[in-house]
Amino acid sequence: MSFLEKQKASFSSALASASGRLSTRHTPTTPTPSAGPAGARKEAMSSRRHAGSDGSDESVGTIILLMTYIHEYLRAQTEPKTARDIMKHLEDGGHVRDPSPSMCQRIVDALRSQKIVKFTPDPELTEQKWDSGTYLYLGKLGGIKDKVSLLAHLQSKSTMEPLIYKELKEGWPQCDAALLELEREHKIMILREKKGPKHIFIDDPTLHHKVEPEFQRMWQRVTLPSTEDIVKKLIAAGQKPASADPSTIKKTDSSKKVKKRANRRSAMTTNVHMQHLLKDFSHVKK
Repeated sequence: MSFLEKQKASFSSALASASGRLSTRHTPTTPTPSAGPAGARKEAMSSRRHAGSDGSDESVGTIILLMTYIHEYLRAQTEPKTARDIMKHLEDGGHVRDPSPSMCQRIVDALRSQKIVKFTPDPELTEQKWDSGTYLYLGKLGGIKDKVSLLAHLQSKSTMEPLIYKELKEGWPQCDAALLELEREHKIMILREKKGPKHIFIDDPTLHHKVEPEFQRMWQRVTLPSTEDIVKKLIAAGQKPASADPSTIKKTDSSKKVKKRANRRSAMTTNVHMQHLLKDFSHVKK
């Protein structure tokens, strides 16, 4: 057998042994009826949603996804909720299935590390468990949930910077009724746009004075002059109205300026030996 034939036989035997090992390690699975694109996405979401039920397969992405559901649940609550209330909500919504204690511990650890959620430990326990304590959603404004805390927040401001309605709504979804009551009591002022409220300012009810209906009717009977009459009266008074046409306003001719004659200054001498050079000889006739 030649050298090339020996090399060919050795390569064929090595290839056969390698293919045998690959076939035993990677056995193809039979595709299921839902193996299409839609079915694959559905299975991926299902596996991601229910991952970690035994406490061993949960990922960071799964915990982050569960935090979104927990935030939505806590935002709608006006009272603090326990960890068991939160887990029950996740189970009822189908977000988790039969969570193990280790998974519950990981969820509450992630929840307690967030600043927008306030965790109140159980004072009777020296070491907190996963189901001890309560949770309250604070939002960006630090937990404004009623009229008293809203007024306290507005009064604590050192500037007239407004409170953004969107941020208040994010942490207190049921704030609309309370805002209307405070506005009727003249304790707050609400700046509205076409889409709804935008900014909230502090107000003082002692500065609000009710105008008698008779004075209101007298004010409504006052007739204001037309825009043209106002412009004419302002121009006659030497004022420049903002709504007037610039071409209708008489302009003074600034090109004709009277030149003032400059006064001749008398020369001042500081050197005595030069006084004769600065004398006025205009009276001397030639």
